[in-house]
Amino acid sequence: MAGNFHLLLLQGREGAGTDITRGELDAKVAGYIKKLGYGQVPQLEGTKLSIGEGVFT
Repeated sequence: MAGNFHLLLLQGREGAGTDITRGELDAKVAGYIKKLGYGQVPQLEGTKLSIGEGVFT
């Protein structure tokens, strides 16, 4: 069974197209988590370059 973060990650991908960056997807998921009142705080690690790369590259 998937956890909340996993489900919100999939929701963030939905309709995002193939050019969404890792940073954009992280921001979407963080917004969903905050809106729903969960205590989780997702963290995206990497260089500025890698965070700006597309998820589907």
